[in-house]
Amino acid sequence: FYMNSKKPMGTYTAYKLFEAQFQSYYIHEIKQSFSKVNNDLEGQRNLYFIVADELIVTPQEIDDMLEYVNKGNRLFIAARYFDERILDTLGVHARFNGNEFSMFQTNALFSELRPTKVSMNDTLVSGNKTYGFFYYGMMDYFTRYDSVTTRVLGLNEKKQPNFIAVTYGNGVIYFHLH
Repeated sequence: FYMNSKKPMGTYTAYKLFEAQFQSYYIHEIKQSFSKVNNDLEGQRNLYFIVADELIVTPQEIDDMLEYVNKGNRLFIAARYFDERILDTLGVHARFNGNEFSMFQTNALFSELRPTKVSMNDTLVSGNKTYGFFYYGMMDYFTRYDSVTTRVLGLNEKKQPNFIAVTYGNGVIYFHLH
């Protein structure tokens, strides 16, 4: 999930697209906990962007995140697993199926494994190449949320919500399960 990683699940391309889209804005990579940088975040209408495998937070970080959003800012979090304390605080519940899958499990779960191919156009070095790999479909989803404060922005393969926006105070928290 590192911004310089070009491996599967790396965010190099997403980061470059983000930089190109928001050229006139200040983008800063932070490797500290939210609570350590919260006091340095000034103003309103800012976006704090988190991409992680798992989001585990302390009660203080939850309070700091909610205070940040309440001031009119936006918090975007994409993760395979969210600390349920932050979800519970907002009345959101999720089912994390992806944590259960392994290549060494029973055939019933193994049937969720799917093949796919990606083609790369690289005519300068070695011509066009196709790479195949297997993946598990993104089956995590949000099971319960307040429909007054929450908007569904995306669905998984089974048409279950896996990307939501939760209004909190004067801001919004975006949760994306990957």
